[in-house]
Amino acid sequence: YFPPLGVRDLKRFGCPVDFRRSFITTSANSFYDSFIRWQFRKLQKSEKIGFGKRPTIFSEVDKQACMDHDRAEGEGVAPQEYTAIKIELLGSEWTSAMQKTLKKGSKVYLLAATLRAETMPGQTNCWILPTGQYGCFEAPEN
Repeated sequence: YFPPLGVRDLKRFGCPVDFRRSFITTSANSFYDSFIRWQFRKLQKSEKIGFGKRPTIFSEVDKQACMDHDRAEGEGVAPQEYTAIKIELLGSEWTSAMQKTLKKGSKVYLLAATLRAETMPGQTNCWILPTGQYGCFEAPEN
């Protein structure tokens, strides 16, 4: 489907596009939608396409993933890979958030992120910003 203004602009550019062959892949055009679904299933079975996870930059402003060309600034910025270090919290009083979220007697861990994992072996201390914002989440043991 091409929006009317897009058709107008592409024609003005002189693009040789046959706009009669425009389709909508939604329930509004169930025949074409069925064809596209069949085609994707066939391509997936023959391992021509696949689904999986990939690193993506997330826009806190728009609350959605944004690709490089979607950003007004910061083009060329790639996702940053961090290493998380799991540090057990010993002998500490629980905060109100911890009391609401965790079962009594649960182990509590802090996750510290670093860009230089080689500096982390033997880590014994973790300093916390007293005015920082932190989350408390229950997660499986592993």
